[in-house]
Amino acid sequence: MRSKRFSIILLFLFVLIYARHSPFSSFFSKISDNGNTKNISEVSINPDKKEKMYKKHETDLSEIRIETENKTNVFKASASENILAISASASAGTIACNGGTTYLAVAASGGTPPFQYRVSTGTYQSSDTFTVGAGTFTITVKDAVNDSTTLSPIVVSQPTLLVATPLIVRNDSCQAGLGIIRVTASGGTAPYTVSWTPSVGTASPSTSISSSGSSMSIINILGGSTLFITVTDNNGCQVLL
Repeated sequence: MRSKRFSIILLFLFVLIYARHSPFSSFFSKISDNGNTKNISEVSINPDKKEKMYKKHETDLSEIRIETENKTNVFKASASENILAISASASAGTIACNGGTTYLAVAASGGTPPFQYRVSTGTYQSSDTFTVGAGTFTITVKDAVNDSTTLSPIVVSQPTLLVATPLIVRNDSCQAGLGIIRVTASGGTAPYTVSWTPSVGTASPSTSISSSGSSMSIINILGGSTLFITVTDNNGCQVLL
């Protein structure tokens, strides 16, 4: 009888110790928020090899589910103890010239840093800045526990191609001072500035073209002269004629 009672006491002690130290004996008593540990209530459950625990981040609350074969228990931290979902935004620079590039920068917070960033279907990188051309890009941010968020597509635009056309209005190679070349510019970013070498003749009405599709003339060019004309738009993009 005494031996049986002793066995019962040992069994009771074993169950008590196991319940206190089993990894499934209690629900996480603490969760991590950006490296800061925060308390939540303990929830006792029965040890079961078929049970699994995982944590789900939401905008307002941190959710932890404990799943068994027959049911799912869901526990949420209070608003003051939550782990914030990843919040991210993106901004793009300006492409100055057609065919050029600019930066695409991402800012992220919440979640569990450090973050990694991906543009469209590219690979993840630790840097939050990308070099891109014109196009539409989708940015995805993921944190250290592989939670992720995808931003709405961001559009990066560029100016149209800068085009300039010279037109010889008058070419009197036999009579000096009668040559005229008209330059028309379009695309790029107006207004435009026209320069030429060698420095002969004069501009009419000026060396500036105010709007896309407009023209200016180089007049009083010495007969037989060869000019190298450059048109520069307001962003510094150039075309050489």
